[in-house]
Amino acid sequence: MSYKRLYYFFILGCEKNYSEAAKKIGIKQPTLSQQINLLEEELNIRLFYRNSRKVLLTTAGEQLFRKISEMKKGLDDAVDELWHENSSRKVLRIGVMQGELTDLISNVMIRFKMNYPDVQCVLYTLDLSTSMVEKGELDLYFDYDTTDNKNNMKFLYEDGFNIISSKDVGNIDLETLSNYSWVLMNDRYSCRHIFEELSSRYGFNVRPAIELRDLSVVYNMVNNNMGISLVSDTSLSFYDSETLNILKMKESELKRNVVMHHNGGLKAEGFHNAFYQLTIQELKKLKIIR
Repeated sequence: MSYKRLYYFFILGCEKNYSEAAKKIGIKQPTLSQQINLLEEELNIRLFYRNSRKVLLTTAGEQLFRKISEMKKGLDDAVDELWHENSSRKVLRIGVMQGELTDLISNVMIRFKMNYPDVQCVLYTLDLSTSMVEKGELDLYFDYDTTDNKNNMKFLYEDGFNIISSKDVGNIDLETLSNYSWVLMNDRYSCRHIFEELSSRYGFNVRPAIELRDLSVVYNMVNNNMGISLVSDTSLSFYDSETLNILKMKESELKRNVVMHHNGGLKAEGFHNAFYQLTIQELKKLKIIR
């Protein structure tokens, strides 16, 4: 059995085009055709249907392609595991939900790099999934979770919410919230869903006058009397709110748990745990937790 021909078969099965497959392998198209023909003769099985426009796998070809794909994934995983176990380079891969948590974790990362300069840090600030931690693609992931307890999850603190307004607006009347102009983050952000809870509780439904993707701009807009907004306790730790009126929302529905997911690698002496401990210290420094 020629493993080279199986490799050619796999690439052609991926590309389903002789020209593209030959280019990817680095051989000429007639050579690829010849090698596939020889493989089919060797196996005494037809692997592809061919016409002038495209290449399709036969039923037998699909079975062989699936088996080779499974073998390739197993080999890739084994090589990746060996690389991580034997690589001298230390890497910490962190995911964080966009918004004020990005500010928090960025501050922690600065302190972490001062203590562990030899560890490379990679920060992802997209809305990620905890499945990336489960698959080993991330080491730590910070987001919001309503569950009290999960495996490989650390509860950090409970985040509350506030309505902020400029001094010119005066005290906010909760009974007439629909009369105000609202400045809000767009609906990709967790705080927007909390706003929906607020809307439901007080019976109003308005479209924001301004939608943004940057919390600092939200504070700037409110300071300049462009409207009122709903912001978290965490964000008040990072943005200038001294010139604003702040109305604390006390309803339990208007809260969220901030958590850290991990891949089980929080060993006491490890740098994953060091990052977690620095996060706790930063939260105490900001007086978010005691």
